[in-house]
Amino acid sequence: MGSFIWHQLLKDVLQKMSTDPISERKEMIDICYKYYRNNKKELQNIQRFEKIYKPDDAIQWYTKDCFIYRLINKALRTENIEVLHTFRYFINGLSTCLMNNYELIKDSQADIWQVYRGIKQTSDEIQLLKRSIGNLISTNGFFSTTRHRPVAEIYAGIGSNIDKFESLLFEININIQTHKNCIFADISCYSQFGDEEEVLFDLGTVFEILSVDYNPIDKYWLCKMASTDRGLQIADEYLTLRRGEMANEKIDLVILFGELLYDMVEYKKSQKYFENLLSSRNTDPNVYMGIAHAQYIQGQNEEAIINYKHALTKCDPSEFLLTAKILRYLALLYKFSGQNEMSLNYVTDVLKLLESNELSNESNRIRADVATLLPQIYNFLGNGTKALEYADTALNIIKTLVPCPHLDLVEALTSSALAYRKAGDYNASLDRQTKALEIIKQVLPDNHQYLGVALNNIGKAYYKKCDYDNAIHYLAQSLEVYANVWPGYHQRRAIPLNHLGKCYYRLNDYNQALDYYLQAMEMLEKTVSSNHTDRAYTVKNIGEVYLDLLDFDKALTYFRHAMNIYKENTRDNSTQPDVAKCYYLIGRVYLKQNDSEHALELFLLTWNMWQSALIHNHPDLALCAESCGHAYLGRLDYGKALEYFSKALDIYEKGFTLNEAKITVIKNLIDDTKQKIHENNLNSL
Repeated sequence: MGSFIWHQLLKDVLQKMSTDPISERKEMIDICYKYYRNNKKELQNIQRFEKIYKPDDAIQWYTKDCFIYRLINKALRTENIEVLHTFRYFINGLSTCLMNNYELIKDSQADIWQVYRGIKQTSDEIQLLKRSIGNLISTNGFFSTTRHRPVAEIYAGIGSNIDKFESLLFEININIQTHKNCIFADISCYSQFGDEEEVLFDLGTVFEILSVDYNPIDKYWLCKMASTDRGLQIADEYLTLRRGEMANEKIDLVILFGELLYDMVEYKKSQKYFENLLSSRNTDPNVYMGIAHAQYIQGQNEEAIINYKHALTKCDPSEFLLTAKILRYLALLYKFSGQNEMSLNYVTDVLKLLESNELSNESNRIRADVATLLPQIYNFLGNGTKALEYADTALNIIKTLVPCPHLDLVEALTSSALAYRKAGDYNASLDRQTKALEIIKQVLPDNHQYLGVALNNIGKAYYKKCDYDNAIHYLAQSLEVYANVWPGYHQRRAIPLNHLGKCYYRLNDYNQALDYYLQAMEMLEKTVSSNHTDRAYTVKNIGEVYLDLLDFDKALTYFRHAMNIYKENTRDNSTQPDVAKCYYLIGRVYLKQNDSEHALELFLLTWNMWQSALIHNHPDLALCAESCGHAYLGRLDYGKALEYFSKALDIYEKGFTLNEAKITVIKNLIDDTKQKIHENNLNSL
């Protein structure tokens, strides 16, 4: 559904941008002349088009074997949005003609139509169709079929399979009365090949795949499909919302087109589009903001900061909402750059700006957007309670402002999922991120970065629940999505790499774990500064592997290096949870070296820091209490050991996620410690 929605929105924007047919026609024709400048035959066709074309002739021209058909279909097949923008004059005319003809069909023809399409297809693509039975498929172009099956069989090349290509015949049933979103026209009367009985479907038509079967006698595949409205209700709700936004007179469609390119994961094209606008709109803050968006998502953080700040300087003082949006994006960028305190400063500026101006739905949405950043910032700075509070606030606000699936709801659910994961409530985290994933699949293209984020977060939640098979399953998918979105080096690709390493570490596959960690480190070395907190996280993870391998010198080196990076990024280290984690891990090294004194000192330091930073009954507190118990055992202080083992048990039993295996371990430690106390009492008599 996601791809369908964005193609529909693209179609809507192209239609709304067509406000000057004369200049749009000239723009398209000039491009055609330039493209075919060395082709005498096509130049003649272009000259004829220029002289006689009228919008009512769109179907007739599209069916000709000439420049229009070739260029538009190439652009649609490759999803070249820039070319589609250039050809919007003709595309809109063709869609209008198809709709007009469809209205005539509805009034005068049979309710059920059966059409066919024959093509040569690879075995891999056919197997993908087989796996998609029961699912929906959306065409990304004008879809040509025929009412005459033998014609489709000729195009399928039945009986002449060569190399890796096989014959594939589509049989499509259309119910005009029940599936009114399926727009098509019988164009045989317009075509040069009228005997083919061609039927042409509009952009973004959706079908349901019913079956895919092989005919062993004639050696071809038959894929049966049907028109459908299944799933379109959700899509229509989202489309209605976005179309309502586009109908707003304040919406700048020229800017909206660039933003749509961004949402369709065309980041480079979006950046180029906005950069080209600078020649005519160099005082427009939205243009600089569009460039910055594209740069930020591609990992060009320093350049993005420059353009966001340019956008700020172009804002009129009365445009406080636009100013607030830009400040929010700067806060987001600084957070990803690892500068959490700088990010918090920008968040504070946004909230002050909104409080000093009149409240509206739009300002409340920005307030909610800002609130989605605060949980991660406060978790890093050591205030888990405040993090949860802001996560819930943001989600509640967004739910009241966006009643149907929307990207703002995805961001709020994701922020809430991260906050609950940090709080140790892994079930709540998984629930929220799964809901976000459902929306993403409904309203975003298949390769959108948000899909990678959701899959990664679900995988990490399963990791925290010790369900490593599911964790690896989701994290591997996330890694694949990220690799498609960012084929080169990118900071975010390190995230699932690190999490996969954590899974294999827990499975005691240390070589595999180290391999993923080193891949993550290579990504980060190419994309972020040497003191970025993402590098600290990776360094700490590598140290844990060496700790388990009993290479204590290497482990200590990595833990201390990670701790120094974390300390560099906070002014107050007394409650920073990651600094505390490094103290804890160094304490584990000392404990394995039987140095209970130094281990206990660091465990108690960690205990005090985490009590201030984490929420009550956080599982990390139980982990630390257990380690304190082991250190006290090493000192033969069984009373204190019992005290801390009991604290660990109390936290595990009252925490968000019940860990039966861990509870059993702690109960056994308590029993063993009580036995030692009993034996000591007997020996002292």
